[in-house]
Amino acid sequence: MTITDTHLDPDLFRQGFDDANTRLNAFPPAWARHHASTIMAAARDSDDDRPSYTRGYRAALYGYLRHSAV
Repeated sequence: MTITDTHLDPDLFRQGFDDANTRLNAFPPAWARHHASTIMAAARDSDDDRPSYTRGYRAALYGYLRHSAV
């Protein structure tokens, strides 16, 4: 079963996801975890003009935190 979000721009989502991974990979692991957890804990910006990008970025951060070693 495929669930399609008609409001999601897949290209912007992918760009956000890739940008987050690039940024996380540039940090030492402890810094990457700190960056990811800080961004995930922050409230979303209500004036976000690129929500698909933001969702992709946050998805990568969530995945990083979920699968990184503690």
